[in-house]
Amino acid sequence: MGRRRWAVVVLFALVLCSNQAQVSFLISQQTQIQLQYGLGELASSLSILIIPLLCIIFSIPCGRLIDRVGFRRGAALGSGLLALSLFFRFDNSFFSLMAGQVFIGLSQPMLMNGMSRMAIEWFSEPERGTAIGISTAGLFLGLAAGLGLPPLLVATFGITQALFLVGLLGLFPAVLLWFVSKKSSVRRHGGQGLSGGLARLFRSPGMLPVLVTTIVGCGLFNALALSLEPMLSEHGLGPETLSAAGALMILGGVGGSVFIARIAKRLGGKFLALAVCGIGVIPVMCLLYYATTHASVLLYATLLGTLQLPGYALLVTMSEVVAGKDLAAQANSLITLAGNIGAGTGIALAVLIHTALSEWAYVVVFLIALATIQSLIVMSCKSIRRL
Repeated sequence: MGRRRWAVVVLFALVLCSNQAQVSFLISQQTQIQLQYGLGELASSLSILIIPLLCIIFSIPCGRLIDRVGFRRGAALGSGLLALSLFFRFDNSFFSLMAGQVFIGLSQPMLMNGMSRMAIEWFSEPERGTAIGISTAGLFLGLAAGLGLPPLLVATFGITQALFLVGLLGLFPAVLLWFVSKKSSVRRHGGQGLSGGLARLFRSPGMLPVLVTTIVGCGLFNALALSLEPMLSEHGLGPETLSAAGALMILGGVGGSVFIARIAKRLGGKFLALAVCGIGVIPVMCLLYYATTHASVLLYATLLGTLQLPGYALLVTMSEVVAGKDLAAQANSLITLAGNIGAGTGIALAVLIHTALSEWAYVVVFLIALATIQSLIVMSCKSIRRL
């Protein structure tokens, strides 16, 4: 069981990687979609917006379902929905593209909300943070793949065929996960009803501050991801440097997520690790904005991702501690919901600030303000300090 549980978490991380790669695949292909299907900017953007919309709508119901049926069946259902999208990749119409995106959007909350349930069913309490960190690293690796691979794959195969290839590759870890996770290390407890479960979660000390911190943190990261390249381009940096900075920021988050649980243990608690990361983001963002050389930009971008992204793994772990075993997936679903709300709000505010003031320096001030708010919440809330 000792070896098999780590195989379970690695395979689950690969499934999450495949899912996230398909979720973010079309972000960089909006111009190509408009040309291929003869669409306007608003119509083509529906292929991206449909996924977070479905994730917000179905996040809590999916969390409830996973608590009832367990991690293995929940992951199988999410992988099955992801596989169904492949049947719509044989037709080059925009309708088929959107139908495939719908199934990808439905699969995302089923898979993302299974992290806490997986950690509880397969790991002892001291190891759950590491298991969630590895799963989160899979998410960020998928994000990097979904942003970096599409230009090459689409140029070679076309949009629908490239999506089919990425989805097909994702089926292999999903099938292996089904067989490897046949018997978990602990007995599963059935989840409670939706209304009672949510009421209990919101009454739990620490849940509301954790959710607010998630909203602020995800708003910060997504606004930063949107602003990074145009912000750095003001200093005359080339496109290669800008692209590498975005990739290294995500890869830094991958490495940080894997080790954040061990770092938190050495520091003496998840609260301290989250506070240190939040405070450290502020000077690194300032250094990155004023960096003018290739090496310094890449260094600060990597540090920024290493500090900011592992906070998501810590917050998922905190929500599992607050919720307990019976409601772990529902707590995970609230984190997913809060993350999507924060992402949309952060991006919208960053765009509005730059549109109104026409300088990225004001957006940087906004990002620093978000990092400061996040740190103040973490340090001042007693319920978070006990986690």
